[in-house]
Amino acid sequence: MREVIKDLTPEQLDFIEQQFGFTKEQLEQLSEDDLYDKVYDPCCVIEELETVATIDDDSDLSEKGKIASEIVTLLGNTISDDD
Repeated sequence: MREVIKDLTPEQLDFIEQQFGFTKEQLEQLSEDDLYDKVYDPCCVIEELETVATIDDDSDLSEKGKIASEIVTLLGNTISDDD
């Protein structure tokens, strides 16, 4: 899964750094388990919370939710390819 880090956009990398405090270099040093636990899972939570917020006020998914969703999809596809 760690090889997918090179596929993250600058916007996604910035999001990860702002939300979780990991630079690209630090992400590259994380084990696959840590990447899953410290980035993928928390992004899933953000995506879920931001999606639920759209139901409450009938709005579009926030930018935060969209970026988290993109990261979840990218990492999730890599996880499923590893199986």
